[in-house]
Amino acid sequence: MCIRVIGASNRRYAHIGDVIVAVIKETVPNAPLERSEVIKVVIICTCKELRRDNSMIIRYDDNAAVVIDQEGNPKGTRIFGAIAHELRQLNFTKIVSLALEELIMNPLISAAFVITAGLAVGLAFIGLGVGQGTATGQAIEGIARQPEAEGKIRVLYCLV
Repeated sequence: MCIRVIGASNRRYAHIGDVIVAVIKETVPNAPLERSEVIKVVIICTCKELRRDNSMIIRYDDNAAVVIDQEGNPKGTRIFGAIAHELRQLNFTKIVSLALEELIMNPLISAAFVITAGLAVGLAFIGLGVGQGTATGQAIEGIARQPEAEGKIRVLYCLV
């Protein structure tokens, strides 16, 4: 449970990379930390989304924090799951090195995402055009074979 956000005069909520003072509510048996102990932690994951400068939004399924000592080094030896790249920019490099993966958005990868999305949309519209052309061709063939059924075929073509 959060007691106070360090470095913020009157902020109620902490974001990724903030150091907070917290109280341990529950622990696992044989843990080095005890219940109701006051500790300092760094927030590494939040359910509240984080918007980056390149308009990318990062949202985690759960809130998570890492217990740190007075120098800012993590007390644990393993961190599971992906963490945000912003922790590296805030000089929590030891936490980043312990994590299994880091969410980095390289400009080259970002450009590849945009190009891939553009190709996918373009191919979808080509498929749509081919489908419309096929339907139109079949309607014209049907009218050519049975000119007396032109009204019914035209109504069916307009519905499709």
